Amino acid sequence: MKIFLIAILIAVVSLSASEGDSLLSTSPWKKEGAAMLNLSQSRFDNWAGGGENAFAWQLNVNALAKRSIRKNNIELGAKLQYGETQSGDADAQKNSDELRLDALYIYNLEKFADPYASFLLRSQTMPGYQYSDSSRVKVSAFLDPGYMMQSLGLGLAPTENLRFRAGLSLKETLADDFAAVYSDDSETTKIEKLMIEPGLEWIIDYNQSFLKMINVSSKAEFFSDLSIAAAIDVNWDSKISAQIGKYLAVNFNVRLLYDSDQSAVRQLQEMLALGLTYTIF
Repeated sequence: MKIFLIAILIAVVSLSASEGDSLLSTSPWKKEGAAMLNLSQSRFDNWAGGGENAFAWQLNVNALAKRSIRKNNIELGAKLQYGETQSGDADAQKNSDELRLDALYIYNLEKFADPYASFLLRSQTMPGYQYSDSSRVKVSAFLDPGYMMQSLGLGLAPTENLRFRAGLSLKETLADDFAAVYSDDSETTKIEKLMIEPGLEWIIDYNQSFLKMINVSSKAEFFSDLSIAAAIDVNWDSKISAQIGKYLAVNFNVRLLYDSDQSAVRQLQEMLALGLTYTIF
């Protein structure tokens, strides 16, 4: 199942990006891509004040390709984030892990709102563990869980930097070894490895650059399966980045996540990093 999904995704992206395709041959792709590596290290030797050796690293890769064919607009996006922290004699532990692939099609009606269709695949790249003082327990893996969403609706862009979307959506949660936690229906005796939730989505997307060196972006995604008014899934990812010279940048990132199928309380991740950055294209 996992290999089949990956093969379909690669095929779709490859066909869409093909320069020889007759439908997409009228205008070139506009590409944006950057990679950032953050490093942090501390070491103590006979330090009277106490302390523990530590090393942390994080890799962030973001890529976006856009193309317009008359009234048809296509956007393909990819995000990879992974990092680890090692403290003292303990094994290294993940501090971040996200793989996200997006595809968005918008038909420009040149009216109040434009119809759109979108696809999303989100998961992680490496196994995840919960740690205790003496052991670790595996709780997740690649596409275990994995999340897919397909949506149809209307979008509005009041300014070049602010966009709204709302529409009908189908959300699938995939799982395998951890299906009992992420995709199972507690009302049945069988453990389901696929959970399908029809519902509504609405998205607020803001992106603004200042002084050619500072960028502020914030994307808030909401999904409701309409069964319980209070159980609205939220994925709100905000980032402020400042370019310092050609290869140095500062990033401050805050992500708020709420999914009642994962946890009864909201999850929060905050990161401040100074690291090396490289523009891919």
